[in-house]
Amino acid sequence: MRAHYLVQDRFAIPGRGPVLTGLLTQGEIRNGDGLTVAGTTTSVRVTMVDFHRRETPEGPLIGLEIHPQDAPVVTRGTVLIGQTA
Repeated sequence: MRAHYLVQDRFAIPGRGPVLTGLLTQGEIRNGDGLTVAGTTTSVRVTMVDFHRRETPEGPLIGLEIHPQDAPVVTRGTVLIGQTA
């Protein structure tokens, strides 16, 4: 099952880089995974996954650190899809 991740916020942490917070509605995301912006061929590289230990009826809330060059293509409301099942 491919991951589906709904971005709720994007910000930068000094010394760490860009971080996304959002809802994992399907699948699983691991460190080093590549995700695709839904409806495009644009890729986003995940450098680290941070589970917030908060569950919602739709799925867990998690944070993703992403490669700095990928940050401009992701905004609030962006849907990221796993590249592999």
